[in-house]
Amino acid sequence: MISLKKLINWALYALVLFLFALIAFFIFSNKAFILTAQTLSDGIIAFFGAFFAFIFVKFSDWLSVIRKSNASHFNALVKIERLLNRIVSRLERNILLCRDDINALRSMKILVWNLPPVPYSYELGDDVKNIDFINDFFTLTLDIETLNNDINTIISMYEEIKSLIINKTVTPETYKANVAFSTMRVAEIIKFMENYQSEAIKLSARVRILLKERKQRIFLIGALPKKHYGKDFDKYLKEELTILEKEIAISRRKSQEEIDRIKKSEPKTEQ
Repeated sequence: MISLKKLINWALYALVLFLFALIAFFIFSNKAFILTAQTLSDGIIAFFGAFFAFIFVKFSDWLSVIRKSNASHFNALVKIERLLNRIVSRLERNILLCRDDINALRSMKILVWNLPPVPYSYELGDDVKNIDFINDFFTLTLDIETLNNDINTIISMYEEIKSLIINKTVTPETYKANVAFSTMRVAEIIKFMENYQSEAIKLSARVRILLKERKQRIFLIGALPKKHYGKDFDKYLKEELTILEKEIAISRRKSQEEIDRIKKSEPKTEQ
């Protein structure tokens, strides 16, 4: 929508153009500046000609800004969808690694503990127009940032106590107590990662729904993003989640089949 303030500004600009056009008309016509019916008529014609030309230019600029803004919105959603796919995949991998680490910790093995950080980005949400989606996206982003910090803290604590036990500067009892604490914290983090993975999948489904708005085009403007999800959004979300979860299940099965195939093809070591 074009605001009243913008319209007033445009009208003032057009009035200035009219005055310049009127002065130029009399200068180049070599006539005395006498206001007659004919000169007034010529001035009005010059005014409206300049005014409509100005309005057309401003309207074209406004349409260009709107189209660029809308294009940035949909481009940002595409990038966010790719990021969410990476987040889901990384969380899946880290959950498996943490479960293996818990088993190793409980058996009192010394680990080389390294979990890759989960990717996130605050900047990708800057161009998104949907306020509800922005809130959901930034909530997940903040959660992942906190998760990465928690994982780094636990690994640092474990590395410190591991260094002490290797250098024999701490008793086995103290080491066992710290390992028990680390095991408990890793179990908690697994639950957080499972929850964030579920939220990332839901957010991916939301992105898919919002990207479908590209098909709803308006004359001259193109696709117009919505500011909020809408009353039927939950119904569409449920349908999209069902499709997405089936795709993820197929992908997991294929990955597991590939892992099993690689394991079978590995040469067996002689006992």
